[in-house]
Amino acid sequence: MKSARAVYYLTHMIEAIDSIAMYTAGLTPEIFLQTMLVQDAVVRNFEIIGEAAGNIARERPELTATHSNMPWQVISVMRNRLAHGYFGVDFESVWAMAHDDLPPLRAQIETVLRSLPQVR
Repeated sequence: MKSARAVYYLTHMIEAIDSIAMYTAGLTPEIFLQTMLVQDAVVRNFEIIGEAAGNIARERPELTATHSNMPWQVISVMRNRLAHGYFGVDFESVWAMAHDDLPPLRAQIETVLRSLPQVR
């Protein structure tokens, strides 16, 4: 059962990363910074990524220890900053994270998923 929950959270992380990529596809940083609807959608999906990472860290500390190259804590802290930062969110940083950090993070999550037993 532990693997099923981990797969669930990791899958949600990938889906949220894919949603961010879809929402920002074709946008320039300038357009992103002027489009509150997209900003809100992107931040919400970053929150999902962070919440899932935090759940994995709490429920499966052995998994986070095995995959210590994943920035589990950084992801959780970013979620908290975005969720509680309200109107103080730095959207230039959000844009940079979406484009620079999420593609390699997605690959890391896929590696973690492949390491888990198949769940039915």
